[in-house]
Amino acid sequence: MSLIAIIDDDPDILDAGTILLTSKGHKVITANNFTSGLEIVINQNPDLIILDILMEKSDDGFNLAQKIREQNTDTPILIYTSVSKSTGMDFLNNPSCQVKKRVFEKSDS
Repeated sequence: MSLIAIIDDDPDILDAGTILLTSKGHKVITANNFTSGLEIVINQNPDLIILDILMEKSDDGFNLAQKIREQNTDTPILIYTSVSKSTGMDFLNNPSCQVKKRVFEKSDS
């Protein structure tokens, strides 16, 4: 299966993502900040990168995605966030972003 990197400063997200993806047969590597995230991407060359926008600094995710692209990798980067329009970051109406909005709701089952 695929090697997937999850980069997020929230340990619960790292744990949940690792559990879910490994249960589907993927190998998962994780990092909890910009520096270690860039390091695992360069050293381990994952097949997919799952990246949070907001980490230690409000633009860490964007900056990390840019640094990854500077390494001449075409690895897909899935960026997610809970940032909303109220923060001044409007991704849904930004033509430079390819955005698919999905609202996740807790299931009763």
